Amino acid sequence: MERMTKKEQLAGRTVNYIGEDDCFDVWSVPKKFMGNAVDRLAAYEDTGVEPEEIARILDAYGRGMTLRTENAQRLEIVKGIQTDRLRELAQADREGRCVVLPAKPDQTIYQWRKGDDCPSVSRLDGVQINADGEITYPIWNGYLIPEDFGKTVFFTRVEAALRREQDD
Repeated sequence: MERMTKKEQLAGRTVNYIGEDDCFDVWSVPKKFMGNAVDRLAAYEDTGVEPEEIARILDAYGRGMTLRTENAQRLEIVKGIQTDRLRELAQADREGRCVVLPAKPDQTIYQWRKGDDCPSVSRLDGVQINADGEITYPIWNGYLIPEDFGKTVFFTRVEAALRREQDD
């Protein structure tokens, strides 16, 4: 690849620029161009990879990695989720330190009790994790375990009613 950018040491720093050979000649435009756009072009040229090769690499290895990277960057911008935080969570998950809870500690829940003609409404009183790693959700009349959610405990009255109809 023939480079368009050149490098020069100015005041102890490496500066990228495009010289007069690669610039068009207009009397009001200086013969050397510098700045962020030139730095980005120089960084691209430093890879030594032609545009056609990039397309071939993406096709060979799949565009999935690029899409995952772009999605992570979008999350960081839109939702404020830092990419470093995602890496930290992935590491915790690999080490078995990450748990996805089925409910928030103060969430409203609906339960059908035998003999009732409508679901009872409760609020979870937090979440507890014992020394063995077992998770329980205290409620006013006992506690729930994660396996109860979606079977006997629901997050909406409609879900509870649908389950009741299936059981009858």
